Amino acid sequence: MREAATIIERMARREARALLLIPSSIPAPPGVLDPQVSLLTVACPRCGARPEPPLEQPDDRPVVTILACETLANRALLSVLAAGAPGRYLSRGVFVARHRSFENVTELLIALDTAESWADSRRSGPSVDAVVPASTRVANEVPSHFLSPHPSSELDDLNTLYARVRYAAVRAGL
Repeated sequence: MREAATIIERMARREARALLLIPSSIPAPPGVLDPQVSLLTVACPRCGARPEPPLEQPDDRPVVTILACETLANRALLSVLAAGAPGRYLSRGVFVARHRSFENVTELLIALDTAESWADSRRSGPSVDAVVPASTRVANEVPSHFLSPHPSSELDDLNTLYARVRYAAVRAGL
């Protein structure tokens, strides 16, 4: 379990660094609310939420795939913007949904940590399974979880550790 805790701490610090980024487009011109990132929603295998029909999006911007039932905080997209190039990214919720075959949580965390490590050097993510280093939550709800909008209770201690480390890292960064 110590290996999982070490990974969780690294992921929490990574998210904290991403939350503190300031994109070059800020301040945006008055009235411009376009986030410059496209969101693609996919069906959730856990709760069955289905996506709305997609809106047409420009081809020259990053695309973040999220579950139809989840949402990411606005600041969660800063790492994608800071990469400075169009690319394809997944939320942690999508990654977990696509990789449910892992034997245990530690294996899943190792794979997830690797998939979002692109953000450590602030370079564009790899073309497959680049994960946005950000907590997720069920749409229209406040509580977030480091791994999935549908976490199991066995992850409560890891989520508490994650939140504590992320908060401390953001506070230190401010």
